[in-house]
Amino acid sequence: TDTPITLIPPKAPSPEEAEVARNVRSLIHDGDCVQFGIGALPNAIAELCMDLSDLGMHTEMLTSSMAKMVREGVITGKKKNFLPEEHIFTFAGGDEALFETLKGNNQFRITPGSWGCDPFIIAKNDNFVSINTCVEMDLMGQIASEAIGTRQFSGSGGAFCFTYVALRSKGGRAIMAFSSKSAKGFSKIRET
Repeated sequence: TDTPITLIPPKAPSPEEAEVARNVRSLIHDGDCVQFGIGALPNAIAELCMDLSDLGMHTEMLTSSMAKMVREGVITGKKKNFLPEEHIFTFAGGDEALFETLKGNNQFRITPGSWGCDPFIIAKNDNFVSINTCVEMDLMGQIASEAIGTRQFSGSGGAFCFTYVALRSKGGRAIMAFSSKSAKGFSKIRET
């Protein structure tokens, strides 16, 4: 096609998101297999992970920050026990550098969502760390990632599948990261 690729420019994290990112970074270790969500906070977490080595990747969305981690040799997949040295994803969105990184690199493996987001497939990865964000959470631990009240905010994604698997992966960790207040100062933590 001659249609230009739609690019997603990076968004800078707020000071609160930067602090959350520092806390999350402490939970990720060399050799883990990671999945990052989309947005300023996951990008900030990825930036702080640049000192790690031999991370693996099995994710729904390949982002600019994850492609940078591949270019910088942080994500190598060498310690993955399932499909070592393959970078699994189901779709990509980000900056021009992301798409340049994909060109001619046969370590990237784009898969249908029915396979790449299948919990039984993802669960084959040991030390799987799922990092996602949410819009709000209540005191019972219920998470909203797609709506604010009755207003639809985003589409459904694979966060549940990846979170579910991370809790069952040998050595895995599921992380839902968010700041407690919105940019307008409203609490993201609800009673119910």
